[in-house]
Amino acid sequence: MLLQTKNEASVKTRDQYTNLLFLHIPKCGGTSFTQLITKQLGECRYFQNGKALESNLQQDFGNIPAIGGHFYHFEVRELFPGRKRIVLLRDPLQRLISSYKYAHFAVMTEPDKATKDQRAMTAMTFEDYFRSENSRSEKHMAMFMLGLRSTDKAREIEMSLLFRQACQNLGDYKVGTVENLDEFVKSIPELQSEVREPTEIPKENVSEDRSVSPDIDLDEGFLAECREDLKYDFLFYDYARFLSNDQIGSKPDVRSLENNQNTTSDSTNVMARMRKWLTAQPG
Repeated sequence: MLLQTKNEASVKTRDQYTNLLFLHIPKCGGTSFTQLITKQLGECRYFQNGKALESNLQQDFGNIPAIGGHFYHFEVRELFPGRKRIVLLRDPLQRLISSYKYAHFAVMTEPDKATKDQRAMTAMTFEDYFRSENSRSEKHMAMFMLGLRSTDKAREIEMSLLFRQACQNLGDYKVGTVENLDEFVKSIPELQSEVREPTEIPKENVSEDRSVSPDIDLDEGFLAECREDLKYDFLFYDYARFLSNDQIGSKPDVRSLENNQNTTSDSTNVMARMRKWLTAQPG
């Protein structure tokens, strides 16, 4: 992944970069993206969660070029109205596999810092983790894009309604995907500058290739279970892909998109890809 760095002779003043707000959904490339923002703009004030941000709201953020963290949409929807909002998404199943593998990496490399949930995950197979309470709070990317304070509250509502609300809230963000990160970075003017030489996008928290990461072999029956359990997240992800490829053009109607009734060629293609993925036999 290549990005062009700025020439020191053309560095812009800090107050020209005061407009980015990054909502970091876990295991969606956010650590690397935050490092990229910091490298290009000089600083990204990062918070681990919305409570940490809330406790610092008395600060003057006007001269901070970027703010990021593991936020939910409800935590930032009324904050920093002048900032451009950014979010990255990822293939839902690959995201959970990455979370599971990273738990093993964290426990093996920094056991004193590993969380209770991460330690519990290492005692499970991926299939057990997927079905467990440990994965529930982070299983659905769409949950981060809701206006609800509690995932428990969210589970009381019909998933299709949550899906539609999450998709509608995506309209407040510039949307990218991990799988198309290079093009997404190029589409953000604030991260571009005059060049000296290309450099790679930094990669952090990459655990898939570590020797401590467990091998995962998913059989057809379990993959079918995954597709069913994550079906709304896959729809949410595919809708985000549509937006990331058409930030200026018209958006498909979310209700019609879910019911496969939208007649525009782009939306029809989106749903055709989704149906193919959901019904395809693995391998």
